[in-house]
Amino acid sequence: MPEKKKINQEGTISQNPFDKEETSKAYSKIDPIYIQSAQAALNFVDPGQFNLAEAQVIDIGSGTGVSAEVLLNAGVKNLSLVEPSETMLQESKLRLGDKVDYCKLHAEDLNQKFNENVDLAYCLNTFHLLGNLSKFLANVACALKPGGILVFNISVPTYGFENLTEQEIATIRANRDFYQKLSEISSQDVLSYTTKLLDKILEQDHSEVFTRDSIEQIFASVGMQLEASTEVVIKMEPEYQRNIWSMMAQSFLNKQNRINELVQSIALPDELHIRQAIFKLVNS
Repeated sequence: MPEKKKINQEGTISQNPFDKEETSKAYSKIDPIYIQSAQAALNFVDPGQFNLAEAQVIDIGSGTGVSAEVLLNAGVKNLSLVEPSETMLQESKLRLGDKVDYCKLHAEDLNQKFNENVDLAYCLNTFHLLGNLSKFLANVACALKPGGILVFNISVPTYGFENLTEQEIATIRANRDFYQKLSEISSQDVLSYTTKLLDKILEQDHSEVFTRDSIEQIFASVGMQLEASTEVVIKMEPEYQRNIWSMMAQSFLNKQNRINELVQSIALPDELHIRQAIFKLVNS
């Protein structure tokens, strides 16, 4: 696999930060961001082409069930949540009860539960966390029925966009400053690597990140065809970004007062803009 496609292997935190109970509970602070993101993906790929009362739908990397709730509200009936973190699944159960099926499973191990029986798979705000991309590709292709659809989104620093607004660039710069300062406190390869990627993106150097062409190529290798893609901009208030940073820092720092100092030290614009690319792929 070309070097630029290894981002998902090199850029993965060794200890799953979402296994921490405080991290999972804190996710409620940024629910509105994930609701926007899930709604954008849902609007892009109309699930109306399926009989939602019968279609098997999976939410890969489902987290605390925010995206799943959006899918249920849209009329999905047979929904399975795929999530490796037990604490995240517990938060989902508090939110969704018995409305869905819960699968404590890594995205790269879908074949343990699903085999050509999935009509529609969503992988939202998760692609950058995949530990083994090649295994995930093979598993998702096996999980989907022929003609089944995968919808996923991806954003900076995992993806390189051709055109960014000044507001989006300001958001990227703020994130770059955060990861740089965090890496100075906690010397971890993933932090310096993330900072490096953000620097390259600010320079419009996409040599080490995904692009539309590379996405099309890697999925074609497992018989999945890129049918459509689009880009959307998620807008959020500075406090939501600070909550995200605080949760990320919990994986590297133990003292909350140190985390708070770090998060508050980063200058933020009045409104943050995050661009996401959404892809629709069809299994052959």
